[in-house]
Amino acid sequence: MNFKLPDHNDRRKTSNDAKRALLEKMKAARADAKPASKSEAETKKS
Repeated sequence: MNFKLPDHNDRRKTSNDAKRALLEKMKAARADAKPASKSEAETKKS
């Protein structure tokens, strides 16, 4: 069995996919958190 160099393009694609998934998760969490914080602020004002 010979040593095979890693495929950097494949590793970069996998890394970018993971970063993109994490970014989407963070955007979704932030979008979910914004309406809740607004309603809390309105409740405190009332």
